[in-house]
Amino acid sequence: MWQAHKYPIDEPSDHYQLRIPNLRHTPTDELPNSQPNNAKSQLLYETFFKPAPNVLPTHANEEYPEPLTHFANITNDQISRAIKKLSPYKVPRPNGTCNAIFMNCSKELIPHMGPIFRATFDLKLYPEEWKLSTTMVLRKLGHPDYSILKAYRPITLLDTMVKILSSCIAEDLTNMAEWHHLLPNTHFGGRLGRSTTDSVLLLTKFKHDAWAQPKDKYVSMRFLDVKAAFPSMVVETLIHNMRKRGIPKEYTDWYQRRLETHKTILSFDNFQSEPFNIPIRLDQGCPLSPIAFLFYNANLIGLRGDRCNILTLGFIDDTAFAARGKSFEEANEKLLELMNCPGGALEWSASHQAEFEIDKTSLICASHNRTTDPLHPGRYTPIKQLPITINGHRIKATTTACKFLGVFIDQELHFTAQASYAIVKGTKYVLACKRLTKVSKGVKTRMMKKLYEAVAVPKMLYAIEVWGTTMLQKGTSKKEKGWNMRGFAKKMESVQQVAATLITGGMQSSATDLLFTHADLLPIPALIHKHIGQVALCLATLPPSHPLHKELKSALRGRRRHKSPLHHIAEMYQFNPNDFETITPATVSPKWTSKAQIQTMDDPDAAAAQDAESERLDNVCIYSDGSGQNGNIGGTAVLRRKGHTVKSICYDSFLFLHFGLLARIMLTLSSFLSFSNCSSALCLHFRPSDIP
Repeated sequence: MWQAHKYPIDEPSDHYQLRIPNLRHTPTDELPNSQPNNAKSQLLYETFFKPAPNVLPTHANEEYPEPLTHFANITNDQISRAIKKLSPYKVPRPNGTCNAIFMNCSKELIPHMGPIFRATFDLKLYPEEWKLSTTMVLRKLGHPDYSILKAYRPITLLDTMVKILSSCIAEDLTNMAEWHHLLPNTHFGGRLGRSTTDSVLLLTKFKHDAWAQPKDKYVSMRFLDVKAAFPSMVVETLIHNMRKRGIPKEYTDWYQRRLETHKTILSFDNFQSEPFNIPIRLDQGCPLSPIAFLFYNANLIGLRGDRCNILTLGFIDDTAFAARGKSFEEANEKLLELMNCPGGALEWSASHQAEFEIDKTSLICASHNRTTDPLHPGRYTPIKQLPITINGHRIKATTTACKFLGVFIDQELHFTAQASYAIVKGTKYVLACKRLTKVSKGVKTRMMKKLYEAVAVPKMLYAIEVWGTTMLQKGTSKKEKGWNMRGFAKKMESVQQVAATLITGGMQSSATDLLFTHADLLPIPALIHKHIGQVALCLATLPPSHPLHKELKSALRGRRRHKSPLHHIAEMYQFNPNDFETITPATVSPKWTSKAQIQTMDDPDAAAAQDAESERLDNVCIYSDGSGQNGNIGGTAVLRRKGHTVKSICYDSFLFLHFGLLARIMLTLSSFLSFSNCSSALCLHFRPSDIP
């Protein structure tokens, strides 16, 4: 199925003849007549990897606070979890070993991998063989000119052992950051329990709150992107930032050894270059790079301080600054202050060798107020937006929409550009699948249904909780955008009708509701309700540390005008977060291991003898059994203490989960548990965060 999925998403081209053309830096440069692969690899190397700064920052005499926690070495359970995260059929690494070997032979390999990984900390050594990587040169999709060096991006293929070890360290640092609140609260990327749409929801709530106030109704937003974020990092500064935030020295020293004297081979067009020496930089594709970059730009995202009229958002290397004021001039002045103040964005950019990409920098001046149009009397037009000049660059405010984390944001938050873009994506994919699905040949209809639900629907409904909540409004007022958005819902229904025709093999003249029924597809309004309902459930379980937790409580109080997407979600579902369980992103340490020992008995007589001995020695014993019949599951559990039955319970659903939770509680009493099914016993080895 996924092999068939590659055909609709690929650009139309002859992949067997696809080669990197002669390269140049800018479109105005002269294109060379001939350029060997060695010259191309040199140009790509100079583009991907910036040279080290002439003067490296020195922090030799810096005093660091005490580590927030004691260092604990990697456990075998961590290695097992890291191996389970691997994709089995990824491209083999430089040593030729594929991920499937580690996944299928994990029980045999982990006892040998654990001592090797722990030795990199104990002996303070890092093998030189692990420092050689392969960098694949890939095209950026949708670029108009592939002769420009900026049209390509690097993806690093690390040794699988390195990737597993880095994944274990990333798990430690991520949980440490969540437990001790080491990162700014509005940093969303690479963190547990946070997503791209969370940051967009917070941004739209900030704008609607400004419009609902009697003052500060004007909002200016600037979106920044760091050029070549991972390859341009200064590791000395990263280590300094991590030590300043209380990360144990064992992690930072190991990371510095990991990145020293690193080499890579550029691979493209069946050509492999000679090994290039890489400055001490992060690898694009390493599991440890995202959480490391969060520590790197934490000071940038934390510029907001205690100012309530300024919002700073971050998602890895994407940054958004928003400020509100009584006019666009005042809001722009606050943005300038964020950029130019001591310790501001420009100073951070200079000290961290992080250059902001001017081509991707955009400005939006948002206001719900309108002014009379001098060219058309009786009509109103949005208030004129003002440009902003930062570091000698004049940035004009966009009059259409700009893209932030995959969502097109316009001046008045109508999201018509995003809705049109979603329909185009869904239509393009479904029509491409139409060529693969025929009644007599091609992809089978049941596979087409899976492709539609797994790919086309997520493409269309991405961030629907941000821009599509007004689709379900009952009113038809254009002021509330209900009529306009329901028109987009009808267009989505047309896309789904084409997909239903392919799934069922029906005729184009067939009734839409019959097609949806036979294809087992929900109508578009119900599908949108289902998706937004899932988002509402996730919002209700957010912990107080999440930035949307406070905003959700504010939205639950309601508002008559200038409702944000959070207000619409709260009105639609009328839920109380106090009625839901709070799900924290990090519940236990990654070093936690189960103390339970599981034994299976094939001989009934031996099992009975062990039960009798356990009842004689233990104070508490639990017995369980379960069975399934006609699609129903039933089970029971009996608790015995000193040979006498104390309590018995019966369940008709969620049997294994209840028994697993009960078993974990009883383990504290040194109890003996007897299960007749493996699923209940396996619950003993789940971490609390693994159980939904």
